[in-house]
Amino acid sequence: TVIRPGHVYGGGGGLVSLFFSQLEKKEMILIAGGENFWPMIHVDDLAHAYVLAAEKECNHMVFNIVDGCYVTLGEVINKISTLGISSKIIKDL
Repeated sequence: TVIRPGHVYGGGGGLVSLFFSQLEKKEMILIAGGENFWPMIHVDDLAHAYVLAAEKECNHMVFNIVDGCYVTLGEVINKISTLGISSKIIKDL
């Protein structure tokens, strides 16, 4: 069984935490203008998916574990920046 998660968030780790850290330092790097789509999954939901796959004995299967939302990286960063953290965004590095 192959489990392919989206970008994992929650629990204080992952790339979303890195974004908060970069925004607090007043500089955020946004690659490709932020137009790329970014499938995500919460760490608890990913753990649940692993448990289900083991319990159901899913053999020789591939699962893409994502939350089903279609947001761009730019939308994620813009939402984070609305939390009162001002930042200089560098695009297209």
